[in-house]
Amino acid sequence: MFETKGCICCSLYDHKTTTLYHNKNMSQNAGIQNSGNNKKFNFNKWSFIFGTSIAVVGAIATAVTVPEVRCSIGLKSEACVVEKQEVELITLAETGNPLALVRIQVISQGTPEVTQTDNNGYGKVKIPSKGDVNVILSKEGYPTQRFLINLKNDQSTTRTIWLSQSGKPEVKSSVSSSQTASVPSPSATTSPTETTASTETTSTPTSSSNLLQSYQSPLFNTDCQSATPGKSLNSVLRKIDNVSLTLGREVLPQVAYMGDVLAQLTGNEPLEFVCNLKSSYKELKLVFGIHSGNQYAFPNRKLLFQVFLDGKSAGTREVVVGTKQEWTLNLQGIKNVSLRGECTTNVCPALGFTEMSLK
Repeated sequence: MFETKGCICCSLYDHKTTTLYHNKNMSQNAGIQNSGNNKKFNFNKWSFIFGTSIAVVGAIATAVTVPEVRCSIGLKSEACVVEKQEVELITLAETGNPLALVRIQVISQGTPEVTQTDNNGYGKVKIPSKGDVNVILSKEGYPTQRFLINLKNDQSTTRTIWLSQSGKPEVKSSVSSSQTASVPSPSATTSPTETTASTETTSTPTSSSNLLQSYQSPLFNTDCQSATPGKSLNSVLRKIDNVSLTLGREVLPQVAYMGDVLAQLTGNEPLEFVCNLKSSYKELKLVFGIHSGNQYAFPNRKLLFQVFLDGKSAGTREVVVGTKQEWTLNLQGIKNVSLRGECTTNVCPALGFTEMSLK
């Protein structure tokens, strides 16, 4: 009986051992199979990551060849170069008087540009022809003034800025209005040297070709110099081309004007220049007036225009908006001619000339 039991126990032991061995082998096989699956999964994962990285790098490499993209991320490209334009700035107090030594800081692309206005409140800066440009003005006694210039939106290259104590400047471009004004006829003070009277013109408009034919020699082609302290000739008399002048009901080609870059004269600061006549001329013909479309052209704005021959006054004209005046002067024996313009109010429009011919 004991032997039989012993065999039964042995049999049970062998069966248990066999079962455990079989289970162990199954576990090992499953582990090997799972290990293979894990290796295959990791390979797919890294293949995906590697392929995606190549695609991203390729997209970036393609993108940086686009000029606009290169500019946006700061890489050099010919397309990044923006043409710059020169802009003239006139700084004034609220009273209309020029403000000297105003610090001008221009912020756009690259290093900020810094300059300051001269004694006439005039300054020049170069800014990009596209996009917004920040301009910061600093002046002792005034809060910092800020404004934007966008030459794409407003192509005028002259800005007048009235600085204010509130810190919000009034900024205007030099584009003139097309509105005309109806004004009374001017008064005139004449001398024996003067040979024609002033007229308010209602005749047929003069053509540009006819006007040019009337020229013998423009006055400003002689030896002219500024007679205004602190100002060069170019700051007193400005020769211009392809600009029309509206006087009454006539549109005339303007050849020059007396005034600053904004086509104005400031009160209590008369402008004067003198020309030496090296040749013998018999006559000087001046046709002049105030442009009706000037942004400062109001009926109450008047200026006095005076001519001197060899230092002696040849007469004075009061000039008002929109009226054409003609003045012919005898130059027999005269060597020097001086022209002087003076504003009788705070600000006046420039004195425009359609003819300044010597005969």
